[in-house]
Amino acid sequence: MNEQNFLSFLEELETTQLPTNTTSTGSVIIQQSLRNELRKRGLKAFGAFLKDTYGDKFDILETKEGLVIAIENVPGDFTLSWEIKCSIKSTDFDPFEAAAAYDDAIAINESKRAERERVKTERAHALEEKRAAKLREIERKAGRAAQACLR
Repeated sequence: MNEQNFLSFLEELETTQLPTNTTSTGSVIIQQSLRNELRKRGLKAFGAFLKDTYGDKFDILETKEGLVIAIENVPGDFTLSWEIKCSIKSTDFDPFEAAAAYDDAIAINESKRAERERVKTERAHALEEKRAAKLREIERKAGRAAQACLR
């Protein structure tokens, strides 16, 4: 039931002519008061959907910032709070560009992590080779010392 309410809310956003203003810089924006109202209605609909879907297992709570799913961690004997924050972005926000930038940042971080791992592995191998060379040198000197004693 509440899944349908949430879907209806999203469809309403998709099909309703929302009043806009133009800023001094020429950006078209939805009035802040309307964005606040839409955020509250959307949170209520999404919260109701989450309660219907997961409410028998988790507490779904609405806060000033968004929704919180309270998860009782039994082994640790504590409550983990997963906060889902919500905002209605301005009309000039490009979600696809933001997602691509996020993907790029993840790829860069992964590349940096891989490079750190490569350098770490290189250093470990170099240290291992250095230790092996030192051990060979010690064994060589010990062998010469043993031969000198036998003479």
